[in-house]
Amino acid sequence: MGSKERIAREKEQVRKNILDAALEIIIEEGCLALSMRKIADRIEYAAATIYEYFANKDTILAELTGQGYTLLANAVKKAGASHTAAAEKVSAMWLAYWSFAFRHKELYKLMYGIQVSCPKPEGEIRNIDLPRQLFTAAITGLIPGSAVSDEAVINKYYALWATVHGLVSINIVNEKLGKEVNHKILEHAIAAIIHAKHK
Repeated sequence: MGSKERIAREKEQVRKNILDAALEIIIEEGCLALSMRKIADRIEYAAATIYEYFANKDTILAELTGQGYTLLANAVKKAGASHTAAAEKVSAMWLAYWSFAFRHKELYKLMYGIQVSCPKPEGEIRNIDLPRQLFTAAITGLIPGSAVSDEAVINKYYALWATVHGLVSINIVNEKLGKEVNHKILEHAIAAIIHAKHK
């Protein structure tokens, strides 16, 4: 490996360490406790080093949130690609959304403000709209040609998102039902919305 590649790899590792430490602090102490100094102390770097990678705490929050949306979009896209029938595709994508939420629980909580008091980061968040775009493209295939409209697609998207996100949030905040029961509720709810008549 050449020196340029090694330096780039080392820089990427430091960047990852900063983001990992930031997420750990948010999980343990809450978003308001996050500071550049705390991140530096946790990874045993000078605070000035953190500023070489991120301008401030807000840019760290934006990067973490963007990572979450990118991972979510990848999971949803992969799930949809394994199906051709519209109803199966949309169902698989929402089940992948559910799985993502619990596989990356802390990132999901940060993305949607569940149990964290993080203000929404200023500026652009990478890929924030990508999961919605993937879902709405797939949902279009559910709606008969004569009934297709932006309003019909968006209405069905938000009905599905509110249901799945609501179930995720309930389970993150207060896990009372078993995994099997939750999955049955989820599958039935998704199927009911997918097959509801289009107005």
